[in-house]
Amino acid sequence: MPQVEAVLVLVLLVGMCVYGQDPASKVVSDRYAVFWNRTNPKFYRGDYHIDVCINDYLDVYCPHYASPVSDDRAERYILYMVNYDGYSSCDHTAKGFKRWEC
Repeated sequence: MPQVEAVLVLVLLVGMCVYGQDPASKVVSDRYAVFWNRTNPKFYRGDYHIDVCINDYLDVYCPHYASPVSDDRAERYILYMVNYDGYSSCDHTAKGFKRWEC
């Protein structure tokens, strides 16, 4: 009988771990992908945006060239992390810093 009791205790513990958690305490995240180049049609209208929340992922794919490209033809982009004032005024100098560069 001790083996049956041990199995019951194990099943009870696993059940508590799986089903006993508050759903609000589970981490939920989304993943977004952006192909950051001038051929992406999502950028044509000028109103494209992604609402990224805490714990979300944003995969940014920079332009890639199969063969060498001259400096004047290569696409270059810089993403700045800014506060709300910098976002609303489109001013990266408002307490902003460079997050990454393509």
